[in-house]
Amino acid sequence: MERRKMCWRRLLCLTLAALVLASCLTMTAFAADPQDSEENGIVDFVLVLDCSGSLNVTDPSHLCATACKMFVDMVPLENARISVIAFGYDGGTQYTLKNMSIDNPLDLKKVYLVSDMVEASAIKDKNALKQQVTDATSKSGTNTPLGTALLSAVDLLENNGASDKNACVILLTDGRIAAQQNRYDDKDNAHTAAKTAAPPPRPGSTTHPDWPVYTMHLNDGERYGAGSEETTLMRQIAEESGAGEDGYTPLTSFQEGNAAVARAFMNIFNRFMFGGNGNIITKTADAQGDVTCDFEVPELTSETTVIVSGASLKSVTVNGPDGSSRTVDKNNFDEQNFVATIDSNHESGGRQNKYICIKLLCPEAGMWTVQAKGDPNANIDMYDCSMRDLDLVLSTSLTDESRVLAKNEAVTFNAYFTYHGNEILKNPYYEKKQPVLVFTNTANGQKAELPMQAGANGGYTATISMNELEYQGTFTVAARLDDSMFRNGSKWSNSQSLTSENLPVRITDPKMPDLTGDVNGKTEKVDLMQHIENPDDDELFYELQCVSDRNVAFDYSIDENGYLEIECGLNYGTYALQLSVRDADMEQPLLLDPFQLETQKHAFSVRDIEPVELWTDHYPWQKDIRESAEFDLNDYYDEGDDLPVEIASESFDGDGTVYRVSRDGMHYTVVPLAEGEGTLTFTLTNQLKEEQGHLKVRVISGKAAFWQRNWIYFALAAAVLVLIVIVLCVLSGITRVKGSWEIDLEDGDGGRIYLPNLNIASNTTVGRKNKQVDLWDLVYEIAPFAEKSGLLSESLNFYPAMNQIHMRGVTFGSGFVLQKLPANVTAQYNGLPVSGKCRVSMGELRLTIQGEGTVTDVVCSLRYAGAR
Repeated sequence: MERRKMCWRRLLCLTLAALVLASCLTMTAFAADPQDSEENGIVDFVLVLDCSGSLNVTDPSHLCATACKMFVDMVPLENARISVIAFGYDGGTQYTLKNMSIDNPLDLKKVYLVSDMVEASAIKDKNALKQQVTDATSKSGTNTPLGTALLSAVDLLENNGASDKNACVILLTDGRIAAQQNRYDDKDNAHTAAKTAAPPPRPGSTTHPDWPVYTMHLNDGERYGAGSEETTLMRQIAEESGAGEDGYTPLTSFQEGNAAVARAFMNIFNRFMFGGNGNIITKTADAQGDVTCDFEVPELTSETTVIVSGASLKSVTVNGPDGSSRTVDKNNFDEQNFVATIDSNHESGGRQNKYICIKLLCPEAGMWTVQAKGDPNANIDMYDCSMRDLDLVLSTSLTDESRVLAKNEAVTFNAYFTYHGNEILKNPYYEKKQPVLVFTNTANGQKAELPMQAGANGGYTATISMNELEYQGTFTVAARLDDSMFRNGSKWSNSQSLTSENLPVRITDPKMPDLTGDVNGKTEKVDLMQHIENPDDDELFYELQCVSDRNVAFDYSIDENGYLEIECGLNYGTYALQLSVRDADMEQPLLLDPFQLETQKHAFSVRDIEPVELWTDHYPWQKDIRESAEFDLNDYYDEGDDLPVEIASESFDGDGTVYRVSRDGMHYTVVPLAEGEGTLTFTLTNQLKEEQGHLKVRVISGKAAFWQRNWIYFALAAAVLVLIVIVLCVLSGITRVKGSWEIDLEDGDGGRIYLPNLNIASNTTVGRKNKQVDLWDLVYEIAPFAEKSGLLSESLNFYPAMNQIHMRGVTFGSGFVLQKLPANVTAQYNGLPVSGKCRVSMGELRLTIQGEGTVTDVVCSLRYAGAR
């Protein structure tokens, strides 16, 4: 009978353990947004500790407590929650199942909640939590409800809303089962019973939560070792729950156990926090007790955990790529970007084992160095594990997220990485990969993705106009960065919420200004944006109406900046106008207050100029060159409003219709068709047809026009001709009369010749107008008389000058005129120097003749004696 009871107890316990596996494989995840679950949600860890009395034999070095405390130190500071459940001892807070039930509630009395689910970042004092672990593992009991403990762990995850693929259970046990009852040795039957008792999936889902169970098998290498039932069970739990072969870790000795624990935890963090592979290095200290290890930190690492352990470990120094250095040699060393914990383990073999856990938060990528100091020749282990679980933080330029945005309103989004309060703004990674903003319409689930760019001041940025989304509503916005370096290939930011709606146009100032303008002109421009607000920058539709008694239509234009300009057209006077406005989504337009438009007109008049004349026949002796009259109408009127002017009518007063009028624009041509006279009158009018003027074309005979216009010129020409004849007669008479001259010559010595009546008969020199005679012709005439009278002596050598003339081939009286004075003769006439071609009349002629060594001045007084 006792044997049967033991079998049933074991069967129940195995059933509960298998039930945990079935629960892990069949539970369905709650629906959640990607950014809140798989991509970068919080990872939940549940440590399940075996505190039964059998561990006193299988775990003499207390690796169970050491591993649990090491996990508390290694767990990431962000995006992680941790809980501790203990089983197999008496005391503590009993765990109560909330989502599951078991057949034997007595086993629950041996399952205790050491620490409820708490965020790692909220653990202010890790030593307090580790002390709770120490207190739990220091107690022991006789029962080991392993299956119930695992079932409680799954219940705890479900009760705390753990998401699919983001949670796991870590079981530390020797694998020995000693439940209250139903123990059974048949392993096959136990697994069959477990599958039969497994709970069904959650309603509406067929997926599994995928919460693997990692088993750490504590044994001394002799009991429950390889091939034992306990070992087989631990392997099966790990493999069947999804942890895989690496999910099973045997722990046999302390020294080997530390390395195995570190390796197992690295695998876990690598799976859930997407870290690097990590390194486990064992080195022997030199004669001074120093050990140096290098490790590389990959790009964009959230934290790197370094575990250094050894029985003789005294201090650890970490050197960064930038040359910085930090040394850990005291408990709870905590500094920004650098967290360190020193933990002393239980004594083993008379020596106290110790490990130092160092966390580098947001470390610089590159090669780091760890220098550990211990006893000479002692073994020191170093483990490093880097995790990429940075938070991507998204913020907006909105100060009030509840404010409704206009469709075209621009919002600036900024995103950057952060971890544990450290903002990472400057990093080369921002230039390599850029995220997208995912806009999700909360009403219909429609999504839109818009890119972000690397910001000038670091991080990412994007300025998005809401009309780029092409629809309205309330949106959740999150940034998603796709990269294989992140967990599940993507990193999601936090979500922002914003609402964009069609904001209708509204009138801010209904009073429009009164306007004035000229006929055929435009008014001044009015800025409608001073009266209308268009928050969505929608296309607006305007309508301008005349609301006065005279319903007149006015053309108007509104430019892209909202300026109204009204064309006055041909309307003049005072009008009441009213403007309405609406956008495409409005059924009824909005009305602004009526305003006045006063238009003014200016005078139209025909200029007072001579009529255009048209000759209908020829000049007396040649063809009339003006056998058509052309004129430009613009030259004959003034129109202040620039209104078009045209010929309204034409009439002819005279000898019948003798013309033809053709027009090319404002250019007119009148062609006579027959001889005759009269006046052609054109009546001009402007576009208003209210004011008229007249343009006349006078049609007259060409012959009559010739004599009427030219008789005065003929009279003047005759008078001038008579005057010319008289002058020519006078001049002709003078030039044909040779003259006689009275010449009185006198030298400086008193010598004198008086020629009362000297006839100059040379045809070539005398008889010039103005009673002038050529100077040298006169010299030739008087020289012989002067010589005969002794007034000019031979010594004066006057004749060499004459000889000089002869030498030039010019003879006296030959009719040639000297071109210049002889070299020895100079002359002055009335005090002025003269040359050979000088003309002289009455006055004083002074000749200076240079002889041989002498100078003689001959003064010749001239007086015209009269014609001969």
